[in-house]
Amino acid sequence: MDGSLPAHTQTFILRLWNEAREIAGAVAELRGEVKHVPSGAVAYFQGLEAVPGALRRVLERLDEGMNAMREDEV
Repeated sequence: MDGSLPAHTQTFILRLWNEAREIAGAVAELRGEVKHVPSGAVAYFQGLEAVPGALRRVLERLDEGMNAMREDEV
């Protein structure tokens, strides 16, 4: 590997926040979103362990959109 970036890259924004719980004395829950910058596609998640799944959902939506565009070209 020569250290250069791949020819095609994607840009995402990862936003995290603590969301208060309605139960008195309960610890706030970590929530967030993954947003694909060029398309605006977003997936929400709860807890850091869910970040990979949220990213996967956004990528799958992008892939489905690209496949639909290819089918329209035929």
